[in-house]
Amino acid sequence: MEYNFLYPNVQIGERTSIGRWCEIGMPVSDGRSFSPNVVIGSDSVIRSMTVLYTGGRFGQSFATGHRVLVRECVNAGDSVSIGSGSEIEQNTKIGNRVRIHSSCFIAENTQIDDDVRVAPGVKM
Repeated sequence: MEYNFLYPNVQIGERTSIGRWCEIGMPVSDGRSFSPNVVIGSDSVIRSMTVLYTGGRFGQSFATGHRVLVRECVNAGDSVSIGSGSEIEQNTKIGNRVRIHSSCFIAENTQIDDDVRVAPGVKM
């Protein structure tokens, strides 16, 4: 049986597909205040076992691989792809047309500019 948990604060664009066992809009438990909404642009692909915390904004044609974790308040532009097994920590800003390959770790408060490619396994 398919299991997805979409919190009520989630806005999903047209033609977006969500794989099995995803959790989108996951709240944080430490009482921090910020916009609780999660916005995912149109034509996006969220693959199985992805977890997107609250406060994130993801542009059009956003894609995740399997088992991706994106913490709270991450903003990503259009045509961003995050590979399988990657983790993006809170308050990260990702530009347009960025490709983060598989098994990457991006630390909190990181900024990635437009058109950047992050190789597999990179920790930054």
